[in-house]
This record gives sequence, structure tokens and C-alpha cells, in this order.
Amino acid sequence: MVELERILVVGGGIGGMSAAIALTHAGYDVDLIEEDPNWRALGAGLTVLGSTLRALNGLGVLEQVMNEGYFAYGNNIYSYKGDLLFQRPGMKMPDIDLPSGGGILRPVLHDILSTEVKASGVDVRLGVTHETMIEGDSAVEVVFSDGETRRYGLVVAAEGLQSRTRAQLFPQSPKPKFTGQGCWRLVTDRPAEIDRSSFYVGGPVTVGTVPVSQKQMYVWVLEHAPSNPWIDPATQHETLRALLKDFGGVVGQLRDELNPASSIVYRPLEAVLVPAPWHRGRVLLTGDSAHATTPHLASGAGIGVEDGVVLAQELLKADSLDNALQAFMARRFDRCRLVVESSIEIGEVEMAHQSEKINLLMNVAQDAIAQPF
Repeated sequence: MVELERILVVGGGIGGMSAAIALTHAGYDVDLIEEDPNWRALGAGLTVLGSTLRALNGLGVLEQVMNEGYFAYGNNIYSYKGDLLFQRPGMKMPDIDLPSGGGILRPVLHDILSTEVKASGVDVRLGVTHETMIEGDSAVEVVFSDGETRRYGLVVAAEGLQSRTRAQLFPQSPKPKFTGQGCWRLVTDRPAEIDRSSFYVGGPVTVGTVPVSQKQMYVWVLEHAPSNPWIDPATQHETLRALLKDFGGVVGQLRDELNPASSIVYRPLEAVLVPAPWHRGRVLLTGDSAHATTPHLASGAGIGVEDGVVLAQELLKADSLDNALQAFMARRFDRCRLVVESSIEIGEVEMAHQSEKINLLMNVAQDAIAQPF
């Protein structure tokens, strides 16, 4: 086990909380700072594959997630008119029997993880950022925005797509890049016939429906938006209705019910992959700080959770921090690169309206993600 006097986790999102939980479970003392003083969960629903359930099992929160979300085996593929085309068996993992996927509301997952963070004894400090990091021989001295200074044996930066630590440590690394697509997410009541994740293909946009509880589901819509426009929240329901004008079946019914009170979130899709290694001295990037991806493989949050689990495992096995971080990179880089690059490729195929290629690309990538991490 690598001896570390204390570990700092920067960022209180899914990746940061996962790292904090895994590290405290491994026996380390952990501080977590989060810039948002209210520690809010931003976003709507979250698709969760079986591989992500496996990672959440490594944090000890699988039962809560299964109880609060909605999970099933396989998914349905429909035409945009609402006709069932075929059924996919979904992800099957060789090492553990779990549903192939499903969903959960982001605020619900946030509550589950944040409750575990606090129960694990993590020192959580909200409304705080880091100002400077000065590395010495045995520790990193961190000066915080509240004026306090603390020393850490390791700093784990899980700040997300716009990571300040990435900009400071890796100034020459790629910047987040807009992929050409925008993603709409709508939370709504779940019709009884939506009993597992479904895709609607062949239309002007790609649509999915994902149950997130016994009563609710979320709908995602991916559109080609090369000009990356700003969309007024007050009229988002009208824009979304226009995008779905040609759809039938359940999607058509949902379109007709859109109104100013509909729970809609729109985001342009951006991605970034930092070249290996993701560490400089005693500071390590994880999650979206190192490998932010698009939602096409529903694995961005999942590989962020995996980062925390793997980091804790390697710190327990290694005899030095340098060896632990090298082993971490050996297990994480190719897997995360596959998710980022495959997700971007699927998006490009969608924008080219080559829907016949999507299923093959997804099958190949998900077969790889199903393998143990």
C-alpha cells in the first residue's frame, strides 16, 4: 500500500465523489472540495450500462442505485415512425450478472453518492476552489480560495470538462472541442410500454427513451447543429417539437405534449482526450478532466466511476506512488480512449445519416466496454 498523508479530490461530481468513496474505503484520509456552495446535480436523466453498474458495485452503492433507478436486459430499436425493427440483447459482462442497462435521474444518483461520501468520513468543503499547488518532495501544498493551506500526498482533479487543473498542468493538451451535435434531454412520465431503453432511428434526428424509475423516463434527442446555436430556454419546447415533427409512436405522443413547463435540458456536445500520462508529479486528472466524451455509448459517467475504483486498487497494490500511477494509466488509457473515440465516430455516422452503421459500431464498442476494467 502506498503511504499517503492525505488525498485531495477536486470536484464533487460523479467522478470526484466516486474517487473519494473508493479512496476512503481503501483506508485513506480524503478531503473533497466543490466550487458550487449548494453542491447541485446538474442535468436530467443518466443512462447507466451494466459496466457502470459493475463499477458502482465496486463503490458499495449498487443496491441503492438498483432500487432508485430502473434497469432491464436488452433494448428495442424502432423506426422513427414507431415501428419495432429489432431487439438487441444489450451488454453482457463475462465477470458479473447484472442488467445490460437502464437509467437513473442525475439528482438521485448524486444523492446516493453524496450520502456515501459523507458517511465515509470525507471532509467535504463547499464553495471552495484551489488557488495554487506547489509540489515538494513528499507532498503538494495547496492554497485554497478561503485562504487556508493544506498538504497532500496526492491530488485527484475530477473537475469536469472545463478543468482548471488540466489547464494549469497540461497547457499544451487539447482543448474541449464541439463535435457538431447538440443533445436534448426531456424528463417525463413513463408509459407502461417503455419497459427498457429504446432507440428510434432513420429520422432527421436520433431519439432514445430511457426509464429512470417506476414512474419516470427521460428522452434524449441528438441533432446535427454545426453552428452551435444558443437556444432560448423559454422556447426550447417549440424547437424540440419541430425537431420531432416527423416522428410517430411514443415519440410522436411525447412531442404533442410538450409545453412551456416541460423539463428540458439542452447541451452542445464537446469532447476531449488528454494524451497519456494524466499525472504530473503528485497531481492526477480523472473523469471528464482527462477524458470527456459524448453520450453515444452511455459510458462517460461510467468510466469516471471506474477511474476512482481503479485508482484505489492500484494504490493498495503498489509500493510507490509513481508505480501506482503508472499502473493506473496502463489500465485506463486505452479503455477510455476507446469510449471517447468510438462515441465521436458514432456521432459522425449519425450526422452523415448512415444509420445502418450505428448498430455495428455500438456492438463492437460495447463488447469491449463489457470486459472487466
